[in-house]
Amino acid sequence: MIDLGTIPIATRHSIIEARGKIRKVCQTLSGDSISAARLGTAVSELARSLLARDSKAKIQVGLRAEGVDAELILTVSGHAPIEMPEAIRVFFAQVDASTGTSGARAHSLAYTLPSIQHVDEQAISALRQVVQQQSRDELMEELRRKNRELQESFENLKRTTSAKERMESELNI
Repeated sequence: MIDLGTIPIATRHSIIEARGKIRKVCQTLSGDSISAARLGTAVSELARSLLARDSKAKIQVGLRAEGVDAELILTVSGHAPIEMPEAIRVFFAQVDASTGTSGARAHSLAYTLPSIQHVDEQAISALRQVVQQQSRDELMEELRRKNRELQESFENLKRTTSAKERMESELNI
């Protein structure tokens, strides 16, 4: 299986991101915009269900291509129980559930692509870029995290400088 990346499901906006990314990957692979829209909608419903139970859920996207047959593999995982709506179960060719050693739960969903365009390394790279591109929310969260780290470093520097100045003044007395 070819790993294309992971889509975190942490906010309502990430539901929209997941739907758009999966739709674009499916449309790029199959050239079928109707199937891509249907798959995007199914993923959107699944992501809503995930977010309601687990703010740390994620969808791992992969491609299994053997000859002319290809499947888009979506591995949905989180720590809370994953409820798979029946409408989504019927949409996928295969649904497998598992529980990891750390207690994480996962469902592997296989969607058979109606037809597939030629997939070479350049196409796989483009698909990875679609899936792995950070959303606005993810970029903002990364920026906030970096700002917190910089603030902590600045506070540490001020404490160190103050301690150094105090020691220098005590030595000069």
